[in-house]
Amino acid sequence: MMLTLAEKLLLIGLNDETGKVHYQASTALPYGLAGAVLADLMLLGKVELQGKNIVVVDPKPVGQPIFDKALHIINKTPRKRNAKYWVQRLKRDLKTLRQDVLTLLIEQGILKEEKRKILGLFETRTYPAVDGEMEEQVKEKLRVLVLQPTEIEENKELAQERTLVLLSLVNACDLLRQVFDRQEARVVKKQVKHLTKDVPVSKAVKEMVDAINASVVLAITSAAVVTSSSSSSN
Repeated sequence: MMLTLAEKLLLIGLNDETGKVHYQASTALPYGLAGAVLADLMLLGKVELQGKNIVVVDPKPVGQPIFDKALHIINKTPRKRNAKYWVQRLKRDLKTLRQDVLTLLIEQGILKEEKRKILGLFETRTYPAVDGEMEEQVKEKLRVLVLQPTEIEENKELAQERTLVLLSLVNACDLLRQVFDRQEARVVKKQVKHLTKDVPVSKAVKEMVDAINASVVLAITSAAVVTSSSSSSN
């Protein structure tokens, strides 16, 4: 079963016990999911990084609604924009992105939706795992990439590229502790920026990792500043 980067990121972002997004990732995750969609479009050869801008090189639909909607939004915009812009724009325009990704995971039997009422009045929904095996497989690939790189099979460059991009997004969303233990997470956080030099991936992917990671962090920072300003004015 091939999961998209957004599906993998959301799996890691959900608390296995509560079925809700981990608190520390609640602000970052929407931007991370947008970055994941953008990254998948790059890995599929639909868009590429030209200089600092994202450019559509193949506008034909993928056949996956989330990707096709994002590709259409990028393609119909006449002015070339950078990765930061598109992370923010896709986060804004793909209004149901998180729910759409949840639906895909439910349809594949990886998550289930549970509804309950608080005080008998307010309905709340959680999304616990049906079987944690898929999530563990995703996390294990991240661990191997960082902690046991010599065990990565040869001729698996694309898989390495996808895993490296996912690791970058996990780091940007402050989710390393959901994959690594406390000591490992501290080490990995320092290593993430250098991994593109040690893992054999293409120059384009290295540039993409740097661009999307920086864009997600900048988008989160910008959102925090706006929130802080709004709170101060009230």
